[in-house]
Amino acid sequence: MTWVRQAKQYEAALINDLNQIVRIPSVLDSKTQTTQTPFGIDMIRALSKMEELANRDGFRYGRVDNMVTWIEFGPADAPESLGILTHIDVVPAGDGWLRQPFNPEVLDGLYFGRGAADMKADLT
Repeated sequence: MTWVRQAKQYEAALINDLNQIVRIPSVLDSKTQTTQTPFGIDMIRALSKMEELANRDGFRYGRVDNMVTWIEFGPADAPESLGILTHIDVVPAGDGWLRQPFNPEVLDGLYFGRGAADMKADLT
């Protein structure tokens, strides 16, 4: 079986996971910023969703100061590791969207939604 065919088996589940993240308007929100929510409540929702997915899939994870979630895979005592940095926050959607920016859609085989081409999509 080629890797493309094998990946296709997981496509719907991966898109579902990505949809859950893209639906969260993870924009800096000064109205809900506190010492406990340094970037606003929606960023806490986004970090929590990533942790929920990590937990479901058996990854180790943690959070630092309600600003960063880290996710690990592999032996905890491995002598080396590889770090991949990504982010799930987005700048405000702004004007000009033909569809709702936080309501992701697949149209003609392309995925549309705020953050879909700027790191949120790296979860897939």
